[in-house]
Amino acid sequence: MLLARLGVLSKHKSFLWIFLGLFLVLGLIFTQFFSISAYHDERHFLENIIYFSQTPFLTAIKDYPEVTPPLFYSSYAIWGKIGELNLPWLRSLSLLFSISSILILTRIFKWEFSDSGSWKFFLLILLFNPYFLGSSFLVYTDILAFFFLVLLIYGINRKILWLILIASMGGLLTRQYLVFASLAAGIWMMINYYRSRDSFYLIGSLVTLISTFPILWLFKIWGGFAPVSGLEKWNPGDGFAFHPGYFSGYIAVLPIYLCPLFLFKPLVLKRRQVFILIPALVWYLIFPVQASDVAKEQLGIETIGWMHKVLKMGLGDGLMLEIVLGTLFCLGAIWISQIIWVSGKDTGFGLFLKLAILAFLFIMPFSYQVWEKYLISLIPLILLLAAYSATERSPRSSIAQGQGE
Repeated sequence: MLLARLGVLSKHKSFLWIFLGLFLVLGLIFTQFFSISAYHDERHFLENIIYFSQTPFLTAIKDYPEVTPPLFYSSYAIWGKIGELNLPWLRSLSLLFSISSILILTRIFKWEFSDSGSWKFFLLILLFNPYFLGSSFLVYTDILAFFFLVLLIYGINRKILWLILIASMGGLLTRQYLVFASLAAGIWMMINYYRSRDSFYLIGSLVTLISTFPILWLFKIWGGFAPVSGLEKWNPGDGFAFHPGYFSGYIAVLPIYLCPLFLFKPLVLKRRQVFILIPALVWYLIFPVQASDVAKEQLGIETIGWMHKVLKMGLGDGLMLEIVLGTLFCLGAIWISQIIWVSGKDTGFGLFLKLAILAFLFIMPFSYQVWEKYLISLIPLILLLAAYSATERSPRSSIAQGQGE
């Protein structure tokens, strides 16, 4: 059993600190000691961070040339005032958010699962994701969004209402798409209140609702889901609409990024999965992977990320590429269904993870943009749920025990 093989890792009690030390050194070398120019989106992110640092906050939030909420820009602007408004210093804040996220996730894994070696395996799958590494070392919105998502997961796991409020609110004020996590938290609260009549879940439902008020206030100021200047700059086109090809893209590349997990949670084709395979195949034939119109027209990018680009370079832009992507899509759909299917009657932490995964897959295709990097918000949820199902027992969460902090 893989867990038994990984048990040897538990003998190295300093594993986490050694790894974090190496991660920190690598991050400092990258962010501080190399004169690396702005990388892609860092250019306009830096411009707006400087704008927020020089403009009164209530004035700055009314309109700026971005489609993401203002918390990222204001947070990095404050950090810039503490130190310097340059990329090396601002990148150090991304590194801090990344290390904080790793520590919180480690706490969740170690709390939930008694096997001290397995959590390291799951954590390494995330940490070696190229987009997680890039977000950790660059001035991008993704690592702050990831930090708030991890905080929310921890708050749900430990039943800490004030943390759920801050995490949900902060996430929505960083990236609108984190509404998937807030929605999952709210539905989870309502389901548990309906079944248990515990006042905690009723209050929790109100907390998740209240957490949306600041972003709704911004929507009112902007007259839409983003600042006017941002919409004019990026021109999302059809705007708020479901893009089936985006859904196909997320499912198709997921098995690539999570391929080590197949060793832990192998794909087993059961009778009920056959009923998923056929619709999945038909779906992909109708809705293959597609890059966003904004990426194609404004950025000249014909892929949804690195893995899609590598496959396209190796297989060409033809039938072979579509066969491989279609196969990956079917594998991903079956595998996700297997993970979701397990412990179907659970109302604890596992149910929240399932709701969050499903909410991500439903909400993200509504975006005007599709990128593989957004999967770093989905991967920790899948890792936690896969570990949960593989233990074949209820996790030792405070929720499962009916206790909180």
